[in-house]
Amino acid sequence: AIGYLGSAWLGLGATLHTVLGLATLVLAWATLFSTGMIYACLKTIPRWHSPLVPLNYMLLGHFSAALLLLAMRALQGGATPGLVWLALALLAAAAAGKIAYYAKFQRPSGPTLARAIGATTAARAKLLDQGHTHGTFLTNEFGFRIARERATTLRWVALVAAFIVPVFVLLFAPQAALVAVVACLGGLFVERWLFFAEAQHVVRLYHGQQRV
Repeated sequence: AIGYLGSAWLGLGATLHTVLGLATLVLAWATLFSTGMIYACLKTIPRWHSPLVPLNYMLLGHFSAALLLLAMRALQGGATPGLVWLALALLAAAAAGKIAYYAKFQRPSGPTLARAIGATTAARAKLLDQGHTHGTFLTNEFGFRIARERATTLRWVALVAAFIVPVFVLLFAPQAALVAVVACLGGLFVERWLFFAEAQHVVRLYHGQQRV
């Protein structure tokens, strides 16, 4: 990316500029996808072990970047209709991906305690002794209660700030795209916090939880 900017600043030629730009793009895609896969490859956390996780990383990354590009162009007086429609299209795709993720994990659907010990699906296992009488790192880190208690409210905050506010800005005041960027980043901050806070490790089954 630094080479791309340097070639533009120094005027080193269109060919080098294009090659460096494409290399930056490919590496950015690889980084974004790989970051999503860091979480999606973890079978021990059902909410992360889904193709929707890297897909949402890609969609949210492209959407937020499109908004930022539009805001930069708007500050220079160049918020073209093409950029506005591109941002709106990416917004629709990113919102659909996030809503699909929330719908899939609306309720716990991962392994049960009975399954964890190899019992039949009809059996109901019960943990007689958790091995501790107070919270531990495992129970605190992988069973964050605040997120579950306020999940619906926080999801709406994320959706409104990240998607609904930018929709109205893009449709009615695209020159104020910076407002959409601020709202979007605020919403995505809540969305990222929820992504981590709602995650429940299967180790919770060995601390009294029936399903994760």
